[in-house]
Amino acid sequence: MAVKRRNFLLAAGLGLLLLATFTNPDQAAHLKAIKDTASARKSVYEAAHIAVSDSVMYKNYLVFSTTSLSGVIPLTYGYLGRVQTTQNVTLAAN
Repeated sequence: MAVKRRNFLLAAGLGLLLLATFTNPDQAAHLKAIKDTASARKSVYEAAHIAVSDSVMYKNYLVFSTTSLSGVIPLTYGYLGRVQTTQNVTLAAN
């Protein structure tokens, strides 16, 4: 019985890792979330002119991904097809 349970747990863990890997958001999803969030925090006129800074760095860790400003200030976290922005997003907008 313990072997069946162990095999089930291993299969479930492997399934979760595969799910996380295949649903990890790409760089475009992160940049879109940064731009959308920054534009929501600014006026309509300023929102039309928002460009994402070149110093935004994307890192893919296979099961999740992040973006940061100059590699130091976290901007977004991505996992399971979702991108979560931080309060630092307005720093990335020009």
